[in-house]
Amino acid sequence: AAMDERLAAVDVLVLPTVPMVAPSIAAMAGDEELRDTTEGLLLRNTQVANQFDLCAISLPMPGLALPAGLMLVARHGHDRHLLAVAAAMEVLLKD
Repeated sequence: AAMDERLAAVDVLVLPTVPMVAPSIAAMAGDEELRDTTEGLLLRNTQVANQFDLCAISLPMPGLALPAGLMLVARHGHDRHLLAVAAAMEVLLKD
């Protein structure tokens, strides 16, 4: 309820889906510390939406050398609004 109140004036939050480029599976296979650190970083941004029962979507960012995603987050129950914003953003990202 507190998070919903804080986001009441926010249309959507725009965040990077992940804060880093994921290392290869081979690089992590033999390095438990790297695997644990990487897992924590890769789940960090998306975990906020999960913990506060928000809705989110990740859009691919075209034209970059490495794959990257742009995450849009909205309040709980605002799925239709989020998907409409995501569709509009997707058109802008393709240009």
